[in-house]
Amino acid sequence: PKECEYIRDPGIRKAVSSCLGNARKAGEAHKKALLRFSQEQGIRRVRILIKDQVAIQIESAPYKRYTTSAYACCDIWRLPKGKAGQYVPGEFTWQGVFWSYVDVSGEHSSLGERKPHPGARFICRLYKNDMIACRENGEMHILRVAGFSTTNNKLSIAHHYAADPGQRYVSINQLGINQLQKLHVTPDGTVKGLTK
Repeated sequence: PKECEYIRDPGIRKAVSSCLGNARKAGEAHKKALLRFSQEQGIRRVRILIKDQVAIQIESAPYKRYTTSAYACCDIWRLPKGKAGQYVPGEFTWQGVFWSYVDVSGEHSSLGERKPHPGARFICRLYKNDMIACRENGEMHILRVAGFSTTNNKLSIAHHYAADPGQRYVSINQLGINQLQKLHVTPDGTVKGLTK
């Protein structure tokens, strides 16, 4: 319902909004109402307007522009656990620092300026489609970074063999606890960096 107002076609927007309003009044699930609407109208997909349409020009490439909400990579940091002066020895939390395309295109993109804590230790920098490994149910699995959730400190991860896995967001802290490792895969398919 929140995205209904972003449907590009005004006629479809009004019809979908009406469908969802009627479903709400009848106590019907939105998913079920939309499925029925799709079958009756023969509409399977709709175009949505992008919320953030502000694009910033890149100085080094005048023909390039990036939206402010487009993120290029995420730095993973390990921080001491606890409050200042009361850190728990040997225990840590993990946090991601996200870099937008605008940030990394400028002169100031060094690690030090985004260090989240004086005692933080840099673990790795992850881009979309980078390969990682971490433990799931006691076993080490090879995964792919499918996307970022910057406001929730999460990564969308998928199994490396899955073509269209959908979105599964996992907390960066949870990935760190599960022994997150960045992997390098050579052109011949050799996996480097995996420790068991």
